[in-house]
Amino acid sequence: MLGGEKDSAQGMMESMDDIVKTIASALMLAHIAAFVWAGVLRRGTAPVLALNILVSAGVIAYWIPRISELFHYVDAMQGFVGFELAVMATSLLAVGRFRVPRALIWIEFAVHALFVAATLAFMFTFKLTRLV
Repeated sequence: MLGGEKDSAQGMMESMDDIVKTIASALMLAHIAAFVWAGVLRRGTAPVLALNILVSAGVIAYWIPRISELFHYVDAMQGFVGFELAVMATSLLAVGRFRVPRALIWIEFAVHALFVAATLAFMFTFKLTRLV
């Protein structure tokens, strides 16, 4: 009986890993598509702003219920969450027609793309044995 439960838990963990890999891969493809749309074709920055908001909202939504745990992590994690809060604020201001420098929006977008690329490189290079 215990062996079956272990196999079930292992299968669930593998499927969770697959889900996270799929989401990260989709985000990378979305970043490439948004770059082509806004950077190469010059058809507006709406996809860039949308991705900035989407990624930031995901990080913020993850950390809001765990805010007390945030201060038990390395300082870099607090900086990362702070960065995401700043990205959310500047992106919402830009959507709200406030003047936000385009360079700032593009820098935030590039940092997100680098985070996603680093995540993918890590996930496909190393076998994850425990995601959460």
